[in-house]
Amino acid sequence: MEAEGRAAIVSVDATTNEVLTVSLNYDISDLPDNYAEALKTAQAEYKQQMGTHKEVFASVSYYYNRGNGQELMTFSMKQEEGEVFIQPNLVSVDLKTGKVAGYFLFPGLAKADAKMKQLAEQTVKNMPQANELPFQDVFHYKDGPINILEFRNMAVDGSARQGGKKAQKAVQSVTIGAESNKVLEVVISPNREI
Repeated sequence: MEAEGRAAIVSVDATTNEVLTVSLNYDISDLPDNYAEALKTAQAEYKQQMGTHKEVFASVSYYYNRGNGQELMTFSMKQEEGEVFIQPNLVSVDLKTGKVAGYFLFPGLAKADAKMKQLAEQTVKNMPQANELPFQDVFHYKDGPINILEFRNMAVDGSARQGGKKAQKAVQSVTIGAESNKVLEVVISPNREI
């Protein structure tokens, strides 16, 4: 089901007619008052992780899964304009606990931990097929026990689409455990201009 600024997907058990999952997407201006605390929690986490509160959330996604009891609300920034899809910053709140469940944030290289950035750069220098170019960006992803930083160089993939826009893919990236400070993954796409 879709309407201007809103979308919903509901899955129902065909035998019992019980609702199994619900996914709703809508504009932040339509957020019901009873979710104001979840919004405050997301805003506080964004401020803590990014060091600023200048951006505001533009949209909300609600997700319910009867099977695992999960009930989340994800607050997202406005999608960037232009031809290329750029993942917006987002913060998810567990509605049962009232705590942050995870986030996907782009703090920018200037705010990245200097030791982690140096580790990523050194890792690339040690790879035989890597281009020794400075990283273009970094993102911080946290979801439950997963907590990583990924330093990367991106390129537009003209054949892939996301949300009607050209997609990007990492042509060179180093993923580091945010708590362990250990390199978890290195991606080098050979013979690819960055």
